[in-house]
Amino acid sequence: MNAPTTEWQIAYASVRGKSHFDSGLPNQDALHLAVSPDQSCFSLTLSDGAGSARYAEEGSRHFARAIGDKLLELVHGASDLRSRNQIGDRVLCIITSARQALDPSGTQLRDYASNLMAVAMGPHWGLRVHLGDAVLLKSRFAARNDGFVD
Repeated sequence: MNAPTTEWQIAYASVRGKSHFDSGLPNQDALHLAVSPDQSCFSLTLSDGAGSARYAEEGSRHFARAIGDKLLELVHGASDLRSRNQIGDRVLCIITSARQALDPSGTQLRDYASNLMAVAMGPHWGLRVHLGDAVLLKSRFAARNDGFVD
């Protein structure tokens, strides 16, 4: 009998919007998929650069890659996390680090503005992150008496 394997597949499409086309701006969307070497975890990060920001395309690519890679590390190796607060604190550190890497002084950070949506899944837990007005998931969940969620 063969052991089960996990194989991730992804399809992605992005279209430059009309206002970008009319004004000559490039498509400022970015996607980053990271998969752990053992393929037990992944992170998928989508970023949409703000058309009004001078370096939105660069910011979008940077945040998708930097945050996505760190979220993968978080779900793959953070078995010590026990609470939402601990996870939230780690995610805030990841975001802060990505911002500082792009603009250490923070004075021009608005020039790299983008919205970001991410999901990271590990063998035992997962998380979703959204920054800005982007929505990654909108649904209703119901907690069950046995501790699971529908």
